[in-house]
Amino acid sequence: MEERSTRYLRCQKMSRKRMVLNIDVYPLLGKIETRGSPRVKGWKALIIQQLKDKIKEKASQCSLKLDFHISEDRIYRIDIDNLAQPVLNAIEKAGIYYSDSLIYNIEITKIPVLTVREHLLEKLHIELWEWE
Repeated sequence: MEERSTRYLRCQKMSRKRMVLNIDVYPLLGKIETRGSPRVKGWKALIIQQLKDKIKEKASQCSLKLDFHISEDRIYRIDIDNLAQPVLNAIEKAGIYYSDSLIYNIEITKIPVLTVREHLLEKLHIELWEWE
């Protein structure tokens, strides 16, 4: 029991050390795909491709922020866990961290966006910090 509380106190003392990643990913077909979608494999491949160029080293003990900018027409029909799961898998496969068990904190937000001249302005914004 004492070991567990010591580990908890150690986690409480951690603060964000440095930003490892700060990137916007724009879907090729104009909209973000979710788990269960037939196009989710292509969405994950796009994320992996864009992240691989940004990797300098693997992170550990991470804090992750995912902002999904989604069309107002779709935002209320999409479950947040179905948005996050393909992205978490893609980040791990891109090699940013060894396992998503190294994420200690995660913030996921759905942000409504307007359609402009029949074009969707959907995007995913990813921020990742490594803790001390």
